[in-house]
Amino acid sequence: MSDLEQRAAERKFVEWQREYAPKNIATFPVLITPEGKKPLVRHYQSIGLPASAQIACRFADASGIGFMAGPRNRITVVDVDQPGDKPLQKALDRHGETPIIVRTASGKHHAWYRHNSERRAVRPEPGNEIDILGGGMVTAPPSHGPKGDYQFIAGGLEDLGRLPIMRDVPERALSKPLPVPLAEIRQARPAGRNEALFRHCMRTAKRCDSLDQLLDQAREYNSQLSNPLQEDEVMKATASAWGYEERGENRFGQFGPWLPAETIEGLIRSRDHDALSLLAYLRANNGPWADFWIADGLAAKFGWGRCRLSAARNRLLERGDVTLVAPRGRRTPALYCWAD
Repeated sequence: MSDLEQRAAERKFVEWQREYAPKNIATFPVLITPEGKKPLVRHYQSIGLPASAQIACRFADASGIGFMAGPRNRITVVDVDQPGDKPLQKALDRHGETPIIVRTASGKHHAWYRHNSERRAVRPEPGNEIDILGGGMVTAPPSHGPKGDYQFIAGGLEDLGRLPIMRDVPERALSKPLPVPLAEIRQARPAGRNEALFRHCMRTAKRCDSLDQLLDQAREYNSQLSNPLQEDEVMKATASAWGYEERGENRFGQFGPWLPAETIEGLIRSRDHDALSLLAYLRANNGPWADFWIADGLAAKFGWGRCRLSAARNRLLERGDVTLVAPRGRRTPALYCWAD
């Protein structure tokens, strides 16, 4: 063990908690053993910052630290359950680059994103060894256990304000459940299985270089159905999805704003172009069930001053496009959600 690693191992939960708390992340102590990871306190799911500070005194020497993914701490984690850089890069290519990457004790990786209403989904897609942690416990750096340490290998707590939202979220990790669960699709009529396969092909096409590669992915997905489709049906769905991809018409997994025509026309008539620009940006980057910031720092993205951003934000509040969820705190911006 190097001197740096030795010093890290000597630090304990009480010190780590004091580094996470100013970033508004409520943490709790975790016991890490060869059998797994276990929180050392009850009701850890609902711990806030005051309770976290009290716990730090009681479990000062704990060697692991954890937090709850999801809306409380505004973090979603992509858990890449394969060691090595290639599986990590594949995940980043799909879900987008992020400034915070963690290497786990077993040599695997966590990529942190800003929470955008994702749910916790273990292996949300067949054949893809990735978990989406939009809820539940996450073990955080610099926890250490029998297998090694959790380490930030890119970025750190100072980069939390720069976290992007995930792209191309698997359907099972979306906050709104699918109308037909996969378990039911597997038993469904051929039309239901056809639709499920087509949607899978549309999502997967973005990561394929050729029709043959997409067909391999479609066959693998089809093989996991309890009543697989015929080969000609698989080829038909694959060819249709690849056609959309080649024509640039594949919108699956893309972020973009949808605004009712009357909303756009009303803002144009009132010549409120700033409010329209801000509304479009917020719609493109926040899902329908998301809580989000409209902080003054966003003004730089538009090339505006803070007063101009504030005026546009107030206009959206007056119109009823957004609603205040929580007022501005001493260290945190105000929190908003969609009024609809």
